[in-house]
Amino acid sequence: SQTEATDTLDARNLFVGRYSQNFLEQSSAGVIVTRGDPTGSQDDYTVGADLELRTDEFLEDRSLRFRGYFLSTEDNDGGGTDVAWSGRVRYPNDEIDISAAYTYIGPDFDPALGFVRRRDISQWDASFSYSPRLYSDIRRLRFELEPRYVELTTGEPASSQIAITPLGIDWESDDELSFRITPRREQLFEDFDISDDVTVPVGEYDFVRYNVFFESSQRRPMSCELFYSTGTFFDGRRDDYKVELTYRAGAAATLGAEYEWNDVRLADGSFDVNIARTRVDLFFSPWISWFNFVQWDDVSEEVGVNSRLRWIIEPGRDLFFVLNQGWSTFD
Repeated sequence: SQTEATDTLDARNLFVGRYSQNFLEQSSAGVIVTRGDPTGSQDDYTVGADLELRTDEFLEDRSLRFRGYFLSTEDNDGGGTDVAWSGRVRYPNDEIDISAAYTYIGPDFDPALGFVRRRDISQWDASFSYSPRLYSDIRRLRFELEPRYVELTTGEPASSQIAITPLGIDWESDDELSFRITPRREQLFEDFDISDDVTVPVGEYDFVRYNVFFESSQRRPMSCELFYSTGTFFDGRRDDYKVELTYRAGAAATLGAEYEWNDVRLADGSFDVNIARTRVDLFFSPWISWFNFVQWDDVSEEVGVNSRLRWIIEPGRDLFFVLNQGWSTFD
């Protein structure tokens, strides 16, 4: 990718290379390399390798999965060299699904052409799901437990949570309903500017979130998703509302609209976040499709458009034409 020069940035040439190879019946291994930083050094590098092992013959007829990766970055703007790595084992079977994972991200890990949510951490994740089938109008029930623990690489606790789904219901119609309770603990090591003029101070916070989610079957011409979350949030409260409607006009088009509202009330102040999204997906044939997505929010006060035309020349060979455009609505 070649980027133009601006008043404040030089032109940049950016490179990404990826190779993966299948082996055995279901496994694969791969490598990746990136070079360049759109806003920094031309000589920033990321290199990595990944491995996935899969079998459906564990204990004769059970599935077992392993996935792992290792990445190293070199930042020539003074950030130095650092690594990230992760491993996950999963037992994904019909009624019982269990997994465990560990992730390490170094304090100077900086993928210039990638994204990392949080550096300088060790993170442990696990999940347990029991989904008995009822063989009635209700296809299955779901009971889930997902603990997570994060600490700094120095050993200081940073955050922990347990996501508990005391009940999830999947109907034969493909409708879904679930309830979730998530107790959380967050340790802030510096003041957190969560919004303009609203700051969460340094300290340890315990809070609990309650969620309910409903999704109607996508087999119908009109479907919807409804989401509501409430509960304590740092030193205050937060309520989240989300509704999404999707209309499928046969095989030719899919139209969608989504609205999300976050109402946050903290000790230092209150604020709202409103996000609106819409999409128009057109299918001219099994080989040619056109996807269009528009989003606006009242924090950035920008409208963003992503439009992508895809032509499947033959299975495994695709040609894309992509347009991204943004507009400020502030003035």
